[in-house]
Formats: sequence, C-alpha cells, structure tokens
Amino acid sequence: MPRPKKPHLKKRPDGRYRCKYAGLEFYGSTEEEAFAARDAYKEAEREGSLLRGEMTVADYATSWLPIARPTASESTYRGLAIHLDHLCKHVGNCLLSEVLPLQIKQVLTVAETSVIQIAGKTVIADKVAV
Repeated sequence: MPRPKKPHLKKRPDGRYRCKYAGLEFYGSTEEEAFAARDAYKEAEREGSLLRGEMTVADYATSWLPIARPTASESTYRGLAIHLDHLCKHVGNCLLSEVLPLQIKQVLTVAETSVIQIAGKTVIADKVAV
C-alpha cells in the first residue's frame, strides 16, 4: 500500500514555514499561514483569476492585497496599499506578463521623475510619497 503524500512543508532557518505547490512557494510565520497562502492561490486558480497572460498589474494588485491582509501588521498593510496604489497609477493598465521586476522596482524607487519603457509603452514615474 502506498504511503500517503505529505504536504511539502519545511521550516526555514529564519523560523518561517515554506509550503510548495505547483512549483511555487508560499510562506507564513506558522504552518497554518503557509497553508492558507497556498490554499488562497489554489482557490484563485480554481476561480480562473490567475490568467496572468490577460491580467493587468492593477487586477493582480487588487486580488493580492486582501490575501496579504491577515498576515500583515496595520502599518505594513498601509505601506503595501500606498505602494501598490502608486504602482497602479503608473503601470496598472500594463499586462502582468509584460512587466519585469526591475521595471516595478524602478517605479517604486525613482528619485525624481523617470521614464520607463514597458512592452513598447512609455511610462512616466514620479517619486512615491510614503
């Protein structure tokens, strides 16, 4: 008789837990939080809201922020909301599949007004006020 499959869960040296699913990793400060993050992803997958090829940055941000809420402190959540709002003002209409992590970093860390090219479109980013 085959052994029952154990969930892919591991405690990291920093004390957080990592849960793996479909080649992705989900983290939490407890086993339950890691599983909750994985389960939220699985639910979004079932609902079809993870069609990244057609999803805009704004769509992803508005679906992700409520998932982050239970594990974030009030000040962390407020900071995330401010940064995502700023990001969405500049690249919210861009498809998620077209935006590179470096471009997101440029929008969030520009010292002055900056021009960024994303998928052939020009995006003007100004300094984020936190």
